[in-house]
Amino acid sequence: MGALVKLNKDGSDGAVLDEANEALGSGNGVRRNVTAKPAYAELMAGLPMPAQPFTLSFANAASVPENSAENQRTIEYIKDVAATRPGAEVQVTGHTDDNDDNGRFDNIKLSQERAENFRKVLIASGIPADQVSAVGRGALEPADPKDPKNDDKNRRIVVIVR
Repeated sequence: MGALVKLNKDGSDGAVLDEANEALGSGNGVRRNVTAKPAYAELMAGLPMPAQPFTLSFANAASVPENSAENQRTIEYIKDVAATRPGAEVQVTGHTDDNDDNGRFDNIKLSQERAENFRKVLIASGIPADQVSAVGRGALEPADPKDPKNDDKNRRIVVIVR
């Protein structure tokens, strides 16, 4: 955790907040501990769980991920996470590297095929079809924008469960 320093008008340190649940009072750098009101606990419990991303990689121009034990575990885990979220939304986004002799359209098409094929895998695993969407982004969103030639990382699908 970081710290927040409140300076006095003359520039000297008035107070340092460096612990959880601290706040400044209305005085000159007066510390006071605060706690969340019990009524907020129910409100916080009602917030949706944060989105959870998963990434699977592809070999070369393959349109389906390899049938490895690791990928099978990932599929099962995605299914389990989706099952814990009422009305879950599962978004599958396909990506490619930027190697394409036939132009950008083929990479978009390949990434869409990857996303659609994996969508079918998730549906076959038991996730309802109306909860799973698929989109292809081609090479438009490299995994590492600073090194777009990192082809192994760019050939992937990203699954986000909300």
